[in-house]
Amino acid sequence: MIRIVDYTKAYKHRAAGWIQDAADFENLHRFVAAFSADSPYRAELIDKIQRLVEERLAGRFLGILGREPIRIAYLDIVGTSPSGSRKQNTVCNGIGQAALKGQTREFQGDWSTNNFLRWAISLQLIEYSPSDDAYAITEAGQAYVSASRENRHGIVQQQLMKYAPAIRVLSLLKDAEHTKFSLGEQLGFIGEEGFTNISEKLFVDLYFSTDLAADRKKLKVDHEGSSDKYARQICSWLVKLGLAEAGKKNFVRNDETLTLPSYKITAHGLEFLRKARVSPRRFVPFSMLSMETSNRELICKRRALVLKALSENASSVDDIVAVEREYGVEAVASEVHDDIRSLRNMGLHIVGEDTYTLKDVIEGLYIPRIIAPTTLTNVLAIKERLRRDLRYVDHNLLVLVDFAYGSGSEKASRMLETYVARAYEQICPNTFLLGGVSKPDVVVCLEQIVVIIDTKAYGKGFSLPQSERDKMVRYVEEYKQKNSPWYKTIESAIQADTAGFQFVSSEFSGVEAKLRDIATRTGVN
Repeated sequence: MIRIVDYTKAYKHRAAGWIQDAADFENLHRFVAAFSADSPYRAELIDKIQRLVEERLAGRFLGILGREPIRIAYLDIVGTSPSGSRKQNTVCNGIGQAALKGQTREFQGDWSTNNFLRWAISLQLIEYSPSDDAYAITEAGQAYVSASRENRHGIVQQQLMKYAPAIRVLSLLKDAEHTKFSLGEQLGFIGEEGFTNISEKLFVDLYFSTDLAADRKKLKVDHEGSSDKYARQICSWLVKLGLAEAGKKNFVRNDETLTLPSYKITAHGLEFLRKARVSPRRFVPFSMLSMETSNRELICKRRALVLKALSENASSVDDIVAVEREYGVEAVASEVHDDIRSLRNMGLHIVGEDTYTLKDVIEGLYIPRIIAPTTLTNVLAIKERLRRDLRYVDHNLLVLVDFAYGSGSEKASRMLETYVARAYEQICPNTFLLGGVSKPDVVVCLEQIVVIIDTKAYGKGFSLPQSERDKMVRYVEEYKQKNSPWYKTIESAIQADTAGFQFVSSEFSGVEAKLRDIATRTGVN
C-alpha cells in the first residue's frame, strides 16, 4: 500500500531498513519483548532500569512500561551518547539500551540500540508512527515474543520474506558464491554516499600491496564500504537461519594467500527465495529509500513517487516524471533511470529498460505530501548535473564527488582513493589502489603512460603546498629507480616506461606554477 499522507505535526525522518551491527537473535527477542506487557524479560528489564538509569528518568521509563499498549518515543528507546563524545555510552539512558545485553556490560549504547530498532522495524515486529514519533509492537511482534525458542526462527523467516534487501542478496547468491565486496557492489542506491563499496579486485590488490602484517590485519577488519557492511550483516542473518552457508574464498598472488569469508545459498534458501517470489509483497518504509546525509527527505520522496507511479501502471519515464511533478518534485529522465536501478539494487522486482513494470506489491509506504523545500547542497547539485551529462559512465562513481568534497577525515580520504581507482578501472584493468605511508594513492598502467596519482579530500579546495609537491617528486623518482616496494607491485603491468603525475581533489587554487615546479624537478608531465 502506497499512500500520500498529511501529517498534523512536523514530519520526523527516522532512518529505517538498512542495518549494521545487529546480528544476535536473542537480543532481537529481548528488544522486541520490551514493547510487550507479556515480556518474559519484564522483571529483569525493570530491575536493570531501576539499577542503571538515573532515578528521575527511570521513573518515567517505568511509567511508560506500565501503560498498555506500550508506546515508546524514539529517544526513550535509543537514548543518547555522552555530550561531545563519540564513545560508547557510559550510562544507560534508553529503554532499548537496557533491554539489550552487552558483551562486557549489562546494556548497549545508542548506536547498537538504533540498529536493533531498525532491524525490528524491517521485520515488521515493531511499527513506527511518524505522527507522534513513537513505536509499538505489531501482531507479528507479539507472536514472536510469545513463541518458543524453537519457533522464533520460523517467524523471523516469514517476516524476512518482505524485506527486499534480503531477497536481493539471496538472488545474487543463487547465481554465484560471493564475498561481501562482490555483494556490496550490487546492493543499494546508485552514487549515494550512504552506499559505498570496495570492489573485490581493488581490495585484493590493496591487501597484497600492503607490507606489514599488522596493516594487513587492520585492512581485513576495518576496510569496507557501507554497502559491504549491509551485505555482511544480511548474510550473517541468512547463515543463522540456514538460508545461506558461510565459506572461504582464496586469492593467491606470488605464493601468498588472502582468504576472505564468502557465502553460498543453501537448498533451504532456494526454497525460501521461490516462496518469496510467489508472494511478492515487500515492506518499504519511506525512510528506507535514502541514507544520504543531506536532502534525504527529498530523495526519499522522489524514489517513493517512482514506486507510486509504477504501482499505478505508469511505465514510461515521461509518465513517471509527470507523477513526480504532480506532487511537487522536479525530476529528469536520468534521475528516474538511476532511481529504478537503485530500487532494483534494493531488491525490488522491476522489469524493462525503456518502459518499466513493477512486479512487487509495496506495503507500508506513506509519502508525506509536504516536505519542507531545501536547496540542494553544492555536492548534490554537482552530482545531479553529472547524472544528466554522463551517459556512458557508471553513476555509482558519482559518490567520488562526496568524498572529494570531504572533510579531510581518514574515511573520506580512504574512500576518495578507492573511488578514483574504481573510476580508472573503467578504462584500464591495470589500476592499482596502493595508499598508505610512503606510497602513491593510485597508480594506473595505461598502454602509453603510467599515471601516478595522489588524492586529496578537501571541501574548500587544494592549494598543493610544498610538502605535497615534494611527496610527488619522491614518487616519480622512486618509479624511475624501479626498486621501491610499491614499484614491485605494479611492475608486471607496466607497458610503457613513460610516467605522468596527477592530483585529484574537489577544487584547486593557484596550482599552475606549482605543477610546473614538479614537472621541472622530475622531467615528467
